[in-house]
Amino acid sequence: MDAVCAKVDAANRLGDPLEAFPVFKKYDRNGYEQSEWGWKDREKREEMTDDRAWYLIAWENSCVPVAFSHFRFDVECGDEVLYCYEVQLESKVRRKGLGKFLIQILQLMANSTQMKKVMLTVFKHNHGAYQFFREALQFEIDDSSPSMSGCCGEDCSYEILSRKTKLNVSIECKRVSGLEPATVDWAFDLTKMNMQSMYEQSEWGWKDREKREEMTDDRAWYLIAWENSCVPVAFSHFRFDVECGDEVLYCYEVQLESKVRRKGLGKFLIQILQLMANSTQMKKVMLTVFKHNHGAYQFFREALQFEIDDSSPSMSGCCGEDCSYEILSRKTKFGDSQHSHAGGHCGGCCH
Repeated sequence: MDAVCAKVDAANRLGDPLEAFPVFKKYDRNGYEQSEWGWKDREKREEMTDDRAWYLIAWENSCVPVAFSHFRFDVECGDEVLYCYEVQLESKVRRKGLGKFLIQILQLMANSTQMKKVMLTVFKHNHGAYQFFREALQFEIDDSSPSMSGCCGEDCSYEILSRKTKLNVSIECKRVSGLEPATVDWAFDLTKMNMQSMYEQSEWGWKDREKREEMTDDRAWYLIAWENSCVPVAFSHFRFDVECGDEVLYCYEVQLESKVRRKGLGKFLIQILQLMANSTQMKKVMLTVFKHNHGAYQFFREALQFEIDDSSPSMSGCCGEDCSYEILSRKTKFGDSQHSHAGGHCGGCCH
């Protein structure tokens, strides 16, 4: 237990759980030799080491690079864009959502830097990548692509894809003690607006004082999305804690203003929490959701693949069907078998 508590304490002492990534010099041919361009080591290396190049890196165990994206802020046809040159993953981390997560980070950066869109080039014969960008990430064929512009057309082996930016948001992570009082008030008011009726349908009811005390507890961390760097539009309240002997990241709240819902921002915040849970060696991410909050329940179970935790009343035999909530969890790579127990936190989750 001492080791578990020490790990949680170490996570809580972090100045900011979000950390930057340095450069990773690795590449993959990925279809070049089947195109009109061919593969040339020197030219590719020069492109990847150009002074304008930025790199987003995923590190395993903080020391082994496993994925990267090479991108640049540039101008294309008069528009300011974030151009993604590469997204490459080691085979062992493919098909686990990491590639999609890197692209979502690029989209968020494009928004926060007020770029008009995210652009990239994909080979037509790279069917998996083409389908991934078109279907999973909803990129469209850009007007500058050969098939659209009338230049070369079907003779070209590639398409230029793009996705326009919608939200101009930046994200910060702070302890509650580092937030301005006005920001804390906004978070409480948003939670009350989104969740009061849900609480009143449960056995707990809604109590302003108790909820505010929970949200301003010294252990509280906040992940906040800001529009135009000055207007808060979404947040997650979370803590590093111990549950049944396991070190966990417990998500108390995910709340979004109505104008930014259903645009992937809620999912992105949870994915950041999952990334932080892994980087701090927590065993799992946990949260509590009301059974009657059908949208949120489906969101966590289906879109984010959370499972009903062994500590949930429906699993532990405590209260069972009489309880209005479930405790959900998703293991990190450090997670082990769950332990059955009763009780747990309860936060409101609204995506």
